[in-house]
Amino acid sequence: MLFNAVEPKVPLLFSFFMMVVMFIISNWSIYLLLAIMIIVSTNVKYHFKVNDTDLLFTTSLFGLEILKKKARKEQIKLIEFKRTDWDKKSVFIRLEKGFRWKISRFNSDTFDESIENFARTNSINIKKHKK
Repeated sequence: MLFNAVEPKVPLLFSFFMMVVMFIISNWSIYLLLAIMIIVSTNVKYHFKVNDTDLLFTTSLFGLEILKKKARKEQIKLIEFKRTDWDKKSVFIRLEKGFRWKISRFNSDTFDESIENFARTNSINIKKHKK
């Protein structure tokens, strides 16, 4: 299954307008550069794909892949399900080698279930925290 997520736009646009105002007031180019970087970051999209034997996490900017991470079932040591807020859940994927993945902001009802099914079918350890 393929899941998609995007960054919330309102905080980024607010930061953009603040940087433009700071540039106008102080006339420092660093604020203009930061404003441009904020506008570019509004076009970042995240994709997470659950296959039968592996997980694929992709980050794209303007439709171009800028980061691609793939973990096969043999590389995954533990999958943790945690609640990070009252209504938000996160999934932490701990690998045998390398950094852990924190997967959040995927607003699908079946997101957690599909990762849990992946872990159960591939005999990967699961750790759930209080709901």
